[in-house]
Amino acid sequence: MDSANLTMLASHDMEQLAKHKARDRVTRERWNRDVTVFTFSILIIVLILLYNDVSMAIVAIVAILGFLSLEFSSLREPEALILMTWVLVLFFSYTGFFTLNLETIPTAWLRQYMIFVLVTLGGGSYIIRRHT
Repeated sequence: MDSANLTMLASHDMEQLAKHKARDRVTRERWNRDVTVFTFSILIIVLILLYNDVSMAIVAIVAILGFLSLEFSSLREPEALILMTWVLVLFFSYTGFFTLNLETIPTAWLRQYMIFVLVTLGGGSYIIRRHT
């Protein structure tokens, strides 16, 4: 082969590579836009629920499920999802969204953090069972 053919083959390969990279970039940008729209829709749903005086526990559950669905699209390991759930339940327990008003629970601290304790026990037992 002479140098003209080699140059033409190299330029064709470079053109195909540039097309492939541009297609990947467009797909990535479209994905980022979809995630942004979904995040704002979760925020709007949470605000509507708060405005209509829906129970804070239900609002917290909707927020947790919405954010976990976002994380599930990028994380494939269950341990990461369990950790994200654990952090979100801790946050909502700390703010008082998951406070249980049951007289049978002896202390105020346990009323506030009971759901967090249950999520900790459930998530921890799943992780221990999976890795042993």
